[in-house]
Amino acid sequence: MNSTALEMQRKSGSYLASAVQIHMSSSDCRDDMLDLKLVRSYMPLLFLILRSMLLVMTTRVASPMLNDSSVFALLCVLVYFDALLFWRDALNRAAGFLVPTAFVMYVNFRGPQNWPPDTKCMRSVQLAPYWTADIAWAASSSVVFVSLCMQVPLRVHILHVTVIWSCMALTHILLGCLLPYDMGELVCRLLLYYVSCAFFFLSSMLLPAVDRNMHSFTVVHVNMHLLFVEPYVLAVSVSISVAAYVCIYYQYTSRAAAVSDEPGQGALHVSASEDRKGLHARPTIMPPSEDLLAELRAAKAAPRDGPGPTR
Repeated sequence: MNSTALEMQRKSGSYLASAVQIHMSSSDCRDDMLDLKLVRSYMPLLFLILRSMLLVMTTRVASPMLNDSSVFALLCVLVYFDALLFWRDALNRAAGFLVPTAFVMYVNFRGPQNWPPDTKCMRSVQLAPYWTADIAWAASSSVVFVSLCMQVPLRVHILHVTVIWSCMALTHILLGCLLPYDMGELVCRLLLYYVSCAFFFLSSMLLPAVDRNMHSFTVVHVNMHLLFVEPYVLAVSVSISVAAYVCIYYQYTSRAAAVSDEPGQGALHVSASEDRKGLHARPTIMPPSEDLLAELRAAKAAPRDGPGPTR
């Protein structure tokens, strides 16, 4: 009886662990198994946005009671354990977990508040590089984004571009002289960032012969400027992104219509997909060998050659 109870407890524990693992790695499955028409395909994005909002509320409540180093330590601890729990999720890895949220929270709530806007914003010498960095950051990100979506090769390495974008981000932060974001603008920018990361991450399913590793690596870097650049620059960048997504969807529907119009291609595609799904379900039937056939013929001919039945 005790062994039966232990076995049932072990099975229930393994089932719970499997359920938690499936929940935490919901987007770690194969891309051809992900159906964009199902609601569960967007659950990782919803959980990511929810955790980001919880981090914003926690930091906003705790920041008046803590100093700068304490807020920084709190953000590091929360982001570390969040990444430790959701490291299996592919979308979370591509979007940078909650690191962008913590970064923009610390910069806006702690950094610019020490700079009076009425003294530095009047200096045209500082405004010129500030706006130049914002425009160059958004423009270069849009160029890389469009080149990846349209599959136009660029003669630059993504790591080199990432270093340049990091310098532009530092220039924006160091020369920033405007007031920090209010709560509404911060929430809108975070929602826009994570939704854009999800769309860019899932767009790899609609692109033929795309490098998935490179595409996933560029998700966080291409969309990071959405959290910092000025609203006018942000509006232009978002418009370019929307136009690129429309082009991707139009090209995808055109390719699907062309394949379905070809005779026999639709049935061939269905049969190929069914073969992939049932590859491990159907047993393999091997044709009989020549030696086996010869032995069967000899066995059938043996009674004919022997003596007949006795009467």
